[in-house]
Amino acid sequence: MAVSSVPDVHYKYYMVVSPLDGRLYVTDQQNLRIIRVKTMGAVRELTQNFEVVAGNGQQCVPGDPDQCGDGAAATGARLFYPKGNWTFSSFEGEKTTRITFRFQLVA
Repeated sequence: MAVSSVPDVHYKYYMVVSPLDGRLYVTDQQNLRIIRVKTMGAVRELTQNFEVVAGNGQQCVPGDPDQCGDGAAATGARLFYPKGNWTFSSFEGEKTTRITFRFQLVA
């Protein structure tokens, strides 16, 4: 009996659970953004169960003069296929979570 295999996925999604808030974060490379899952419980409409926390859907080009939106709101930043190496940080008294991640250019 043959075992069926999963077809190749062209875009891999990287996921991590934040140690700060226990929420699931997922990279959406194809749409150039990072999303946060609202709830892990029962959901009526999956398309409404996430919120964009970084990326505006436009591609960042390394070496961009305005650094692709660094220093501004994360949801307005242009990303370069986000993936891997996540760091979560929050400073005392801060109401926001800072998410940083690295990317590597492969020639």
